[in-house]
Amino acid sequence: MFYYKLVFVFFSIIQIQVSDSIVFNDTDSIMRSYQDTILFADSLDISINNDINNQLTTDTIFVQIDSNSEYDKGSENWSKIIDIIMSVLTLLALILAIWGEQIRARFNKLNLIINDKNLTGELTKGGENSVGQRDDLILFHLLLRNKTSGIIAKNVRVILVAYSKVKRDGEIEKKLLAGEASFLWTPMEQMNQWIDIADEQTFDFLVLSKQRKVIHPTLSIYFNNFGGAIGINETLRLELKVKADNFKSSKNYFYEISWRGEWSESMETNRSNISIRRVTSLE
Repeated sequence: MFYYKLVFVFFSIIQIQVSDSIVFNDTDSIMRSYQDTILFADSLDISINNDINNQLTTDTIFVQIDSNSEYDKGSENWSKIIDIIMSVLTLLALILAIWGEQIRARFNKLNLIINDKNLTGELTKGGENSVGQRDDLILFHLLLRNKTSGIIAKNVRVILVAYSKVKRDGEIEKKLLAGEASFLWTPMEQMNQWIDIADEQTFDFLVLSKQRKVIHPTLSIYFNNFGGAIGINETLRLELKVKADNFKSSKNYFYEISWRGEWSESMETNRSNISIRRVTSLE
């Protein structure tokens, strides 16, 4: 019976000390827990001599120290794991902040295409000439689309690479531009030559002048030897290329333009006077 009571007190002390090891951090707390257990044992009429008490106290302290040691080791391990995770997350955030655009572009390639927008024409007025007169103009537009969601095309421009003119005898004269000449974004008065595009943007493609009686591409610059304007009953072919800092075009676009020489402010009538169509080459 004595040994049964002794074992009961021993395991009661161990249970109290282990379960409260996080709270008890000094010897006084351990002894208070032990004394409470002894009082409980006394209420059950358990008699324990001093040697046994001393031994139990030593065992209790040992269990308390061992439990705290295990807790400290576990806490230290979890702290190291959390530090590693936070370091990895910080590194990933830094990589995305610096190279996020390049990473997205690598796995989700940018796709810029040219679509027809307004090939029947739009009537407008040009600037005043030397005698204060304003020319009547018809503008024709194309549309540049960014088909890749989530990636912004940087410093986009549409340039004229080359052109060819079909002479009256059927001979084709092909010419390359001396430098890079880009088409004008719409509206030309408010747009830079190089812009960022998230979804789509219209640009001026051709202009027909009533006074000059010619059609020519609307470019940011015209070189001295530029011959890409057509008059009555002439045909012009243009080669366009899309450029951007984060995009490399795999193909160019070709358009053929013909004009019968008649002017009309009716866009429906101009359908039969002006022909603008996509072709496969300059020849």
